[in-house]
Amino acid sequence: MIQLHHVAIAVNDFDKYVDLFVHLGLNIQRITGEAPNRQLWFDEGIQLKESCNDISTDGIDHIALGTDNRTDILKAAIRSNCSLIKEKDNWFRLPNGICIELMED
Repeated sequence: MIQLHHVAIAVNDFDKYVDLFVHLGLNIQRITGEAPNRQLWFDEGIQLKESCNDISTDGIDHIALGTDNRTDILKAAIRSNCSLIKEKDNWFRLPNGICIELMED
């Protein structure tokens, strides 16, 4: 089985986006790090990652999928022209560049 675990969004104005999502009704689960490298997770499956330099852009950092069979999904990703991210054994990159993280349930 595979399901959406969370979506990580890189943001240059961390406080602005925290306020925005809280105003929309999302619930903060936890915050880690210190500026300019803070990360925040909402209960609803969104992660905010503070961009730590002026050249970084806002946007999707990665999408995390929950699974009970990481090995088979990684094999399928390779067959589908995705590339493994060598530094992390549970990540791969889609042909369009978006990173996928696999979270084992």
